[in-house]
Amino acid sequence: MRYVIVPALAVALLAFGCASTSDSSDFTPSSAERAQEQSLLSQTSPIAAQAATLEVHGLSCPKCASNVDLTLAEIKGVKSVEKVDLSTGEVRLAFDDAARPSPATLAKAVKDAGYTLVAIRTP
Repeated sequence: MRYVIVPALAVALLAFGCASTSDSSDFTPSSAERAQEQSLLSQTSPIAAQAATLEVHGLSCPKCASNVDLTLAEIKGVKSVEKVDLSTGEVRLAFDDAARPSPATLAKAVKDAGYTLVAIRTP
């Protein structure tokens, strides 16, 4: 039998998960962030660019990054989630040529995952 020794902190993180996941109240968006998110939620026309960088607030750990990655990857029109940067909160997406999501679709998905989408930048 082989044993693997894992540091206690890693075990605690794996066992209990991230403190800022969607069921936690540790992250509370500011009123400016809520206003920006509401603005994005109202934009229903598809994004014209082939790629975009999202600014997402509330990401604090690898589990958060994975949660956002998996949520956005399921959206029709998202070809791939190319990068999630925890230090900046930036998430880079590539879109399908045939169909692209709207800012409202992306904002709702991020919000449903427990985070706040505050900006979408296209090249």
